[in-house]
Order: sequence, then structure tokens, then C-alpha cells
Amino acid sequence: MTNGVLRHHVGRVAGPEAAFYALAADLPTVSWWESLGERGNHRSFLGFGEPIGLISGREWDTIASRWSGLLCSVPDELETPPLGLVGWLAYDLSADTLGVDVGQPKYGEGSRSHVVEITRAVEWDLATGEAWLWAVGQSWTGELQQWRDNTIDMLLSALEPPPISLPEPGVNNQATRWRDTPEHYRGLISQARQHIRDGEVYQLCLTTTVTVDTDVVDHELYRLLRIHNPAPHQAFFRAGGVSMLASSPETFLQVSPRGVVTTKPIKGTRKRGDTPEADAALAEELSSSDKEQAENLMIVDLMRNDLSRVCDEASIAVPQLLEVESYPSVHQLVSTVTGQLRVGSSALDAVRACFPGGSMTGAPKHRAVSILATMESGSRGAYSGCFGLFSVDGSVSLAMTIRTVFVSAGKASLGVGGGITWSSVADDEVAEVGHKAKAVLSCLGVSSIQYS
Repeated sequence: MTNGVLRHHVGRVAGPEAAFYALAADLPTVSWWESLGERGNHRSFLGFGEPIGLISGREWDTIASRWSGLLCSVPDELETPPLGLVGWLAYDLSADTLGVDVGQPKYGEGSRSHVVEITRAVEWDLATGEAWLWAVGQSWTGELQQWRDNTIDMLLSALEPPPISLPEPGVNNQATRWRDTPEHYRGLISQARQHIRDGEVYQLCLTTTVTVDTDVVDHELYRLLRIHNPAPHQAFFRAGGVSMLASSPETFLQVSPRGVVTTKPIKGTRKRGDTPEADAALAEELSSSDKEQAENLMIVDLMRNDLSRVCDEASIAVPQLLEVESYPSVHQLVSTVTGQLRVGSSALDAVRACFPGGSMTGAPKHRAVSILATMESGSRGAYSGCFGLFSVDGSVSLAMTIRTVFVSAGKASLGVGGGITWSSVADDEVAEVGHKAKAVLSCLGVSSIQYS
């Protein structure tokens, strides 16, 4: 480990939105990730670096090699540096971790995953307005000093952008297409229940996609999402003509520098109520639902099994089980599973052992993914993979790629789904898809949702 980490306190300067316009709005590669909302830690990061050219079938080896070259010793008094590898890992990587054909690019073609090697970054504490600069290096001299000083000047002079408003409700209703009609989705639910009845699986996470023809500007849509659907895992990544805008509530995997692994699967959803009384009743309904509890417990067991491949079995625990967490548009049922990496297992081994996240597959995982690959009428691509940071201190912080819009070539696409069990009611599952999509689609001017 020959690298060093530098951190410079800037004080109160322009916030991340103003800084984005001053420093990154016109760049072909953007890496902006945050933790927002009531359950977030109110930190925002804008990273700078070069994209890594990932090739299908070689992603894991490339990530391992590039990450190992960035690792360094970080003083205990420093927080996790927002430096390292940042981006998204597509669901396609299931082809490697599970050996299942999920419609991935051919071996040797360009990957649908995207990773940037971040060597410089700006951090904000959104609660206080304080900012810091980070860099990989030994001292603030030469070119690093010049970058630091120029960035501070830009932050001091950057102007906050004008307020942004939601588009007129319904303006894009006619430009919206669901990959599966509600009727077809109901048919897929019946097929899923047949697989469950035949004893092949206990649960299947069935997904679909909605696409909106729109000339929306990616960063303007992201500004709307961070205001109207703030989440603990918020991100705006732009690369190769594709922009990923995420408002994800779900932690896929966190690994501390000391090897403590945490995953927080979500299974179970209710919409928010129109009144405090109705809202509380819906939360209680979720908490007491036998169906939702069973669905969540299946994924808890699945994740415990995944962690047992890389963690000391005696260390695996469930410190929180079936907790209701509330977000701007939905209530969610969440559990927490933890473990300690065993000697000889790495943080990247943990990611591979758990990928793709069980909350988006079903159980048992291999059979569920195999069945879904034949049932769903399109490949998932990046949706239901994960995104986040492989830090230079050896830690990992990854979220599930859900409640996430991909913008490219005049189209915005959103993947949505839900877990199907034997006790699923088709109308309820269809409505759940609509509940999950509503907040994001409203930011695209879509007010009429077929799934309701």
C-alpha cells in the first residue's frame, strides 16, 4: 500500500447542486452519490476520476485488480474516504456468480456495468453546510495543490441554481409504455405461483419495466428525485451516454474495513396513507401481515446462507427482524443480517457471494433466477443489480438498484417488481408495482399508472 489519503476542510461553501453545475454538469462522466431523507446520514459526495473499461465476463477480475491498486492505510480518525471505485454493477453479473444466462452481453463485449476510479472528491455535510476535499496522494503539492485551490475558488463563487418544479401532472401519460400489461403481469403471477406449487421455489421476485419517451435533462430529473423522493442511497451516475438516477431505500451490502458484513433486505411494501391515521393503519397492516413476514423471512434465510459462504457461521446474526421503515412514498418491511468475514475471505468475495441480492431474486436463489430468466419478457440489465463505493480503506457500501431511472437517447426507463409467494393475491401484487413506481414517475410528469 503506497497510496496516501488527503482531506482538506473547506468550511461553508456552495452546496452540492451549485457545485455540480460549476464543476461537473458538462462532463461525460458524473459520479454524485448521497444519503438523504429521514433515514439518510445527510452526506453528499461529488467524485472525479476516469472510467474503467469493463468487458463482459471479466468485470470481477478487473474490479479486484483496480481496487487492490488503490487500497491504502487510512488513519482511524478519518471517516471512510469517498475515494476508490464508484458506479453500478448490472444484474447481468449473475451469469458469473450463479452460472445462469440472464441475457447478458456476449463474453468480451462491452459490459452493462460501469465503474469509475475516483481519486478526488468533494464531500458535504448537508446538515451543517460544511465541505471537505479528498484526494489520493501524499501531500497537497504540485498538481494536487492546484486542483485543491481551483476547486475551492469554484465552490466559493458557485451560484445556487434556480428552484425546480415537478412537470405538469399527466404531461407524459401518453408517452408511457409498460413492458407488460397488467393483464400479462397477472398471468406471470399465476405462472410464478405454479412454480411455487410444484415445489421448485418458495418465492419469485417478478419484475417489469416502464419506459417514458421524454427529452428530460438527466441532472434536472435527479434534482427532482432528491427533493421529492429522497432516500438513504441516492446517486446520479453518467457514463457512455447513459445516466443512472437512483433513489434506493435498500442496502445491499456493507463491509467495514475490519470485515463486518451487513445486509438489509427489504421485502414487504405498503403505500403511504393520505392522513396520519390511515398512514399508521397501513404501517400496522404491513407489520402484522403473515404473507409479508413470510416473504421477508425467506430472504433473511437466503442472505444468511449467502453470508455463510464467506463469514464465520457463528458470527452470523439477525439484529433486526421485520422492522417497518417509512419513506416518502411507501412503508417497507426490513431486516438486518450481519456476519464477520472469515480469514481468507475478502470484501469482494462477500459481494460475489451475495450477488445478486436475494430480495430481487426469490428463494432458492439459483433456481429463482433461472426461472425468472425464462418468464420475464426482457433482460434486467443494470436494474436490480447494485451501486455504490469500493473505498480505498477496504470497505464496501452498496445499495440495491431499485427505484432507479436510466436515461438515454430520449427515453427514461424504470424497473419495478415484487415478491410472489403462494399466498400472493394478483390484484395486490399489481397495485404494489404501481405504488413503487408512483413517486419516480411523478417526477417524469406521469400521473396515470396502469398498475393500480
